[in-house]
Amino acid sequence: MIETATKRENIMMAVHVMTQCRENYGAHDWDGIGQCPQYWKNKGGDDYVIGGAPSIEDAEHFVSTYICHDNDYSEEFVVSSQEVEKDFHTQMELISDGEVEAWRIEWADRWGHPMVKKEALEVA
Repeated sequence: MIETATKRENIMMAVHVMTQCRENYGAHDWDGIGQCPQYWKNKGGDDYVIGGAPSIEDAEHFVSTYICHDNDYSEEFVVSSQEVEKDFHTQMELISDGEVEAWRIEWADRWGHPMVKKEALEVA
């Protein structure tokens, strides 16, 4: 059992984090005064493959805190995450012949990735 655990630790895994995007159609005609009208519609989402993350929870927290957003006009939030093989490809990647790709972020290099909100880094 210990030997199996040791072998597994040496295999670099990744975490597939899936998000949902929503747009507030009520904000299109909002003049900025008072409360923004609420008329949310679900849109697509994004796939993030975080390589070398210490845990599923750490990868999910990173995407939720440093990539996703939430304002009166739109929002993106994490809907699920799972541990996957390092060379994992989403269904969309497989059926689109490479036209659609997941965002791939290495844990060690995550702070320099262009998807990371720079204002979130200043607060942290």
